[in-house]
Amino acid sequence: MSIEYITRPDAYDKIVGLECDYLVIAGGAGGGGQNGGGGGAGGYLSTLAPTVETSDVTDFKLTLAPGSYSVTVGAGGAGGAGNTPGTNGQDSKIDSILAFGGGGGGANTNELNGVDGGSGGGGSGNSGTGATGFIRQGNDGGASSGSGYAGGGGGAGEDGYDNSGAQGGDGGDGLQNSITGTATYYAGGGGGVGNSGTESTGGLGGGGNGATGAANGSNGTDGTGGGGGGGGYGSTSYAGGNGGSGIVVIRYLGAQQATGGTVTSSGGYTIHTFTNSGTFTVNADAYKPRVTVGEEGTGSGGTEVTSGGYKYHTFTASGTFTADTSGLFEVLVVAGGGAGGYRDAGLAANFGGGGAGGAINDTIYLSAGSHAVVVGGGCAIDNTPNGGHSSVGTYLTSFGGGRGAGYQTGTPVSPEVAISLSGYNGGSGGGAFSSSSYYHSVGIGIDNQGNDGGYGYTNSGNSTYGGGGGGGAGAVGGVGTTSVGGDGGDGIYLPTWATATSTGDSGYYAGGGGGARYAGSAGTGGAGGGGKGDDRASGSNPTSGTANTGGGGGGSYSSLDPGAGGSGIVIIRYQV
Repeated sequence: MSIEYITRPDAYDKIVGLECDYLVIAGGAGGGGQNGGGGGAGGYLSTLAPTVETSDVTDFKLTLAPGSYSVTVGAGGAGGAGNTPGTNGQDSKIDSILAFGGGGGGANTNELNGVDGGSGGGGSGNSGTGATGFIRQGNDGGASSGSGYAGGGGGAGEDGYDNSGAQGGDGGDGLQNSITGTATYYAGGGGGVGNSGTESTGGLGGGGNGATGAANGSNGTDGTGGGGGGGGYGSTSYAGGNGGSGIVVIRYLGAQQATGGTVTSSGGYTIHTFTNSGTFTVNADAYKPRVTVGEEGTGSGGTEVTSGGYKYHTFTASGTFTADTSGLFEVLVVAGGGAGGYRDAGLAANFGGGGAGGAINDTIYLSAGSHAVVVGGGCAIDNTPNGGHSSVGTYLTSFGGGRGAGYQTGTPVSPEVAISLSGYNGGSGGGAFSSSSYYHSVGIGIDNQGNDGGYGYTNSGNSTYGGGGGGGAGAVGGVGTTSVGGDGGDGIYLPTWATATSTGDSGYYAGGGGGARYAGSAGTGGAGGGGKGDDRASGSNPTSGTANTGGGGGGSYSSLDPGAGGSGIVIIRYQV
C-alpha cells in the first residue's frame, strides 16, 4: 500500500553548514609570441550578478559543512616566446566550483589559431581563428583577417575583438563584481598584436595590451585572471605577455565563522580573499544563517517563555507568530492524533488504536512579518478518518494521525472490500483490528513524520484477541496477541522543549493509541500522550489521547466509544 502527500518544500529543510557567496577566477592565458593573439581570460564563476551568459539566475550558493577545504588559485600562463602560442592559465577551485584556465593566444605559424579555455585565445596575425570559451565561464577569442594583426582574447563579459585594419583586436571586457565590497572588474582578455597604429587594449578586468610593431605584449594583472597581450610583429625575439593569476573570494553574512585567506568585512559580510592557494576551514559550530536570528524580542505570539538560552513560543491553539527579523527558527509541529477504532453496528472485534499526529522537529526560514500558525484538533469519536493538520505559514505541515481500524454501518464484510476495515493512513497510521478470518491492514505513516500502525491478531474462529496499536512518531504500533492488545508506538523524545514549555508527556510528543483486548489486557498508550485501549472486562474503558501532545486514542471493543485523538501543538524557539 502506498500513500502520497504534499512534498515538503525546501524552505524548511535544515541545512547544516555555512552558506557562502563566491567568486572563483582561473588564471589568464599568455599572449601568443610572434604575431601573437591575445590570451584568453581565466574562467569566471560567481553567485553574484552579473554572471557569464546570464540566463535568469546566478550560480547557486555554496553550502560548506564544518571542515577544511582546499582552495586552488590558478597561476597565469606564460606568454609565448618566439613562434609559440601562449600557455593556458591554470584552473582555480574550491569544493565543487571549478573555473578553467584561459586559452593561449595563437602564434605566427606554430598553432596560429587561438587555444580553447575559460575564455578563448585570439587568433595569430597570420589569419588565425579565435578559440572557444567555456560555456558559462567565458567567451570566444577574436580572429585575424591578414598578416601582422591578431585577434584579442575573450573576456568574461564579451568576445575578443577581431583586428581592425592594421591594428590588433582589443581584448574582451571582463565582468564587474562587488563581492569584496568594492566594485572591481575581473577576467578581461588580452589584446592582439598589430603591425602599426595604436596598440590594442586589454579588456577591462586585467587584460594586457597587445604590442604594436617590434615589442613585447603586456602582462595581464595578477589577481584578476586577465589574459596577456600578444607580442612580436616581425621578429621572433618579441614575446607575448604573461597571463594574470586568478583569485578566489568567499563571503558569508554575519560574524567570522571560518578561517583562511585574507579576512575582511563589508556590508555585514565576512570576506575571505585568496590570491594564493590555501585552505578554507569552516568552524565546527557554523550553520546557515543568511540573517541574524535569535536576539531577545525577535518574535512574538503564543505563550512565551525563556529557558536555557532559548526563547520559546508555544501554541496550543491556532494563532499568529510574528517574526520581527527574518531568519532561521527551530520548530516542533505536531498534528492532532487519530481516534481509536470502534463499530456502530454489526461486527464485534477488538479494534485498533489511533495513530499519533505527524511530528516534525526541524529548522525553517521565516521572513519578517506575520505567519499563521495552525494547531490541528484531535480526531473526534465519529467517522472522521484523521486528526487535524498543524502548520507554520506555508512552509511546514504535519499531517493528522490516522484513525484505528473499525466497522461502520454499511461497510460490507468481505475480503474484496476489507480495506474499509483497515487502519487509516496519516501522520502515523492507525492500528488494525483483530479478526477471525478477514484480511486487515495497518494504516501507513508518513516518512519523517510518523510510523505505521500495528497488526491485530488473526485466528480463524476467534475475533476476541488483541487489536493493533497506533503508530507513534518514534516507533511503529505494537502487534496484538492472544492475550493483550498492541501497545501504541512511542513518540519523539524532546525533554528540553517539554520542560521549558511545561508541555508533552514526560518529555515525549505524538504517541500512538493502544489496541483493544476485551477480557484481557489492553494495549498501553505510547509515550507521548497515547490513550489506552479497551479492556472493559477488567473495568477499564478506552482513554483519549492527551491534549496538545498529538497522542492517538485507544481502540474500543464492539460499540463502546473509543478514545478520541489528542490535539496537536506548535512550538517555535530561537537562541537569545
